[in-house]
Amino acid sequence: MTHIELSEKEFSLRDSMTYLKADTVGAIVFFVGTVRDSPGHELITMEIEAYEGMYRSSLEDICTRIRDHFPIHDIYIHHRTGSLQVQDSILLIGVSASHRKEAYDANKAILEEIKLRVPIWKKEIFSDGEAWVEGVHADSSQENI
Repeated sequence: MTHIELSEKEFSLRDSMTYLKADTVGAIVFFVGTVRDSPGHELITMEIEAYEGMYRSSLEDICTRIRDHFPIHDIYIHHRTGSLQVQDSILLIGVSASHRKEAYDANKAILEEIKLRVPIWKKEIFSDGEAWVEGVHADSSQENI
C-alpha cells in the first residue's frame, strides 16, 4: 500500500506516522518541504498547481520502482496545491522500513524523482513581480531509479 495525496489542506505528521507504523518497521524517515523566502525579493505567496491525473500516475510509477529498488515497508506522500505563504508546508514524504539506511535512501530517491518527473508548477509572487520556479533537476550523484 502507498498513500498518495494531492490537496490544498495541511498534512498531519501524526496521521502519516500512524499510517507508516507496523510491527516490522524499525525506522520511519520524513522529508517536509516548506515555502521559503527568496533572497532579494519579498515573497508574498507561492501558487502551486498540478495536473492530478499525471501527478498520480507519475507517483505510482515512482513508488513501484522505489519498492523494486529498496527493501521498504511503506510510503506516504502528500503534496499541497493552492496559495501558500512563507513557512507553510508543501510536501511530505514518509518512508518506513525495517532499517534506517533503507528508509533514508528510499526517501531521498523519491524526492529526487519527484523533482524530475512529477508535473507540478510553482509560481512565486513577490512584492515587485512574479516568476515561475524553474524545474529542479535531481542530484547528479544520485543513481536514478
